[in-house]
Formats: sequence, structure tokens, C-alpha cells
Amino acid sequence: VAVTALTPTFAFADPATVLRIGDVVQTNGITPADFTGNVSYRLESSTGDIRTIVVKVTVFTGLPVVTVNTVGGAPILTKEDYVSATINIYGGKDRPEYNLVNATTQIRGRGNSTWGNPKKPYRLKLATSASLFGFPADRDWTLLANYWDQALVRNALAFKIGSMMTGIAYNPRCTPVELVLNGTHLGAYQLCDHIE
Repeated sequence: VAVTALTPTFAFADPATVLRIGDVVQTNGITPADFTGNVSYRLESSTGDIRTIVVKVTVFTGLPVVTVNTVGGAPILTKEDYVSATINIYGGKDRPEYNLVNATTQIRGRGNSTWGNPKKPYRLKLATSASLFGFPADRDWTLLANYWDQALVRNALAFKIGSMMTGIAYNPRCTPVELVLNGTHLGAYQLCDHIE
């Protein structure tokens, strides 16, 4: 479920209590709310008491969230065949400039030995070049699963050391993200640029 449309549940001892966001009455388990920012609820009791409750939602680990939805929920079965999809990036409350909304992309598997792991790596090809996370605009990106790296730092550290060394022509620019594919949270990944 997108953080822009979470449906909260709540209960009151007094059934006459009313909960509002602004002037909109909230219904338990039905009314969605946008939690990309702090949400101020106004609680009105049957005795006329009014309280304000501010709810702040932390999305997963606080990492940016990359959501990819393939057309019709099609599975990604090979490293050769791209599947049409849309991609959304939620940069977090502190980095809204990283947000990307409903960009058209294609996705396929990637890797050689890593493609056989339970946690799959992926290749993305955006329909139009875009700057993701402040990296230079490009169409080609990778999502590294880092399945064998239980600490999730080995690749990141190696890439960082490589970028600090002189004489190296290219080193991938990467950032840690959470990946949600077709509604399923797949965990921590590294989103990296991909030079062809």
C-alpha cells in the first residue's frame, strides 16, 4: 500500500467520538490518509472536548522506497526479456526532491550467478532519461540484490573506495533503497546507474 493512501484503524470507548482530518470525518478502516507528511487528527468527544493528535509514519527503514509495478502484474522470468512497468520513488519526508511519480520503464532480470538466487537483481530501462537520487540523468539503471552480502555494505564500500581512487575510469553511483515489486516488499537493494 502506498504511503499516500494508508487506511488507519482506530477505536474509541465513546462511540459518539468523531475523528477528523481538517473538516473530513474519518471512518475506521475505510478513510485513507496521505502520510507523506505528518497528519493532524482532530478528536472530538461527545462532551465537546477537542484534542489534536499528530501522527508521523516512518516508511520501512527510512530508506527511499522504489515501487515497480509490471503491466498486469506480469512476472519477471528472464534476463533477456523486458516487461513493461511503471516506477515510483518515494524519497522520504526529508528528501522529497528524489520523488518520481508513475514513470514508464521496462524491467528484466540481470546478473549471471546472482540471477539464480532467491532474491533477484533487476535491470531497469526508463522510457525517458531521468536523474534518480541526484545522479546524472540516464535511462539505464540496476537494482542490485546483494543476496550474499548479509551486512549490505560490501558492494557499497567497494564502490565508495573505487570512487575515491584516481585513475579509475568508471565506478557505479549507487544508493540504498527498499524495493516493492508488484505489491510485494522485497527488502533492501542498491539502485545504481548502469553504463552500456
